[in-house]
Amino acid sequence: MASRSVSGGASQHVAPIALGLLAVALAACSATYKGFPDGGPFELRGDTTAAWGAKDGLPCVADVPAALRRLGRRGATLGFHLAGAEPVGGYRRHWQGVQRSASTDETHLFVSRSGSPTAVLIVALASRPSTGGPLGATWSADTGSSQPSAPPDTDRVVARVPFDSGFAHAGGLALVGTVLAVPVDGGGRSQIVFYDVEHPERPRRLSTLDHSEAPSPSTGREASAVALGRLADGRYLLVLGVHSSKILEFYLSNGESLRSDRLAWQRIGIRTGQGVGGFQNLAVLTQCDGEMYLIGTHNTAVPPPSRGRDHLHWYRLGTESDGRMMVRKAGERWMHCRYCNFAAGGGLYLTPSGEVLVYASGFWTRSPGEWVVLEEFTPDTTPPPPTARPR
Repeated sequence: MASRSVSGGASQHVAPIALGLLAVALAACSATYKGFPDGGPFELRGDTTAAWGAKDGLPCVADVPAALRRLGRRGATLGFHLAGAEPVGGYRRHWQGVQRSASTDETHLFVSRSGSPTAVLIVALASRPSTGGPLGATWSADTGSSQPSAPPDTDRVVARVPFDSGFAHAGGLALVGTVLAVPVDGGGRSQIVFYDVEHPERPRRLSTLDHSEAPSPSTGREASAVALGRLADGRYLLVLGVHSSKILEFYLSNGESLRSDRLAWQRIGIRTGQGVGGFQNLAVLTQCDGEMYLIGTHNTAVPPPSRGRDHLHWYRLGTESDGRMMVRKAGERWMHCRYCNFAAGGGLYLTPSGEVLVYASGFWTRSPGEWVVLEEFTPDTTPPPPTARPR
């Protein structure tokens, strides 16, 4: 197991929840960037050669904004039983991120959480077909009831990934090929841990990126969400969200495989005030022309879990002439959660046909029976209504 740290300065105290609304307002008009020139020159062009199911990359998407706009606003309902794993409940004890395997068995999910000795639950949805496409609903939501029926008994937690000592919060996850990145924090420290999940029920720890000495304007106390994308030159771009992703840190890998014990990272920049006041989960997608996009899940409620509106926001990534990372708003889509919340667990998934799916969980455990509800958002295949013929 390798450990790689990055240089930095003293941490900075984050604003309390009581100032959340003010922070959101300031974020909309005060974006700033701090660069770290030691990262060296690079071309921000995504790898477009990976096939679906590859171990070290993700396939490209023909048109990322179009794929996101095709998503239906309502999701199919599915879920899983905890099978003895600890339930969650409370503002700081909720589901954090969801990723779906796209390699060995596409019916496995990785679900992160906080407030427990367990960082990530590994879930097998054994009732679902292993085709790589949408999993589909496991029960029909009853519009007359706020309590849905339970999922099949075969859909359940089958393994757990524990926290390192002193850590208690795992954030939004990233899954590239068979490597799962898990951001964790606690006790004034933070890090990103990489696992080989080629065999989902037997994760193998690979390396750790220590984030505890992050310089201002970031803070080493938090690691809220992570996103990963492979560049055309074989290196990886890592985007780390801090303070609910109100702060974005950008890293470049040294060109080694994500599974290598020689993997190391260089911080290249920190951007604050980007977006809409924070994202629970982040993802990087590559368009088939090499353009790269950053996608975030967001709920408008402050603080959560108050019911707000659930949105996907996406941004085109690039570099300015001076090497600074550019994050330019490119679109958004409002989604309608019945049981989920985009301020809780969520994540994107690519199908073999190149479509984008979104998974989102509720904040807490359903009861009785201790199970977790998810919603799966798939492309809307409903044809548009006919337009009136002009007279």
